[in-house]
Amino acid sequence: MKKVIPVIGIALCTVFGLQGCSSENNVERVNPKSIKQASKQEEKIEQGEVGKLQHIDSLDITLKEVIFTSDRNHIDEKQSSKIVRIQIQVKNVGTEDIGIGSGDFKVHDEDGKAYEPYGHDQNFGDVLAPGKELTGYAYFTVSEGKPTTIIYQSSKGESIEWKIGKKS
Repeated sequence: MKKVIPVIGIALCTVFGLQGCSSENNVERVNPKSIKQASKQEEKIEQGEVGKLQHIDSLDITLKEVIFTSDRNHIDEKQSSKIVRIQIQVKNVGTEDIGIGSGDFKVHDEDGKAYEPYGHDQNFGDVLAPGKELTGYAYFTVSEGKPTTIIYQSSKGESIEWKIGKKS
């Protein structure tokens, strides 16, 4: 019995010692900002009313930026040719919670044609408590032409719009 205890102790030390040696950590550290900068090509769209604050339904909404981007979702099989990314800032100035998201926005060209929303993991949406603010992105597929109007439609059916880009 006295000989068995040291043998078990040596076996346990060997197991734990080898376990520490076997777990290799080959993780290469990469700065995520450098990946974003290298992988995205962006083209500004004439900003027009971008930056203009508009009020609707107890919400203050400001378009912060509208650009063409090469940023795509990882499951897009057809790799849409042009994607418009809109940065939107929203503040609830009312007294009740309000839901808002990228699906509440529409983008149209100069002929009134609506662009399709683009499924992207960065699309925003949330329920805003009174006094809270949210900044996020909405993405749209542009098949041809350039966007000239961005429209927000509230759950009550009211809408506001921003003019961007140039009309020919």
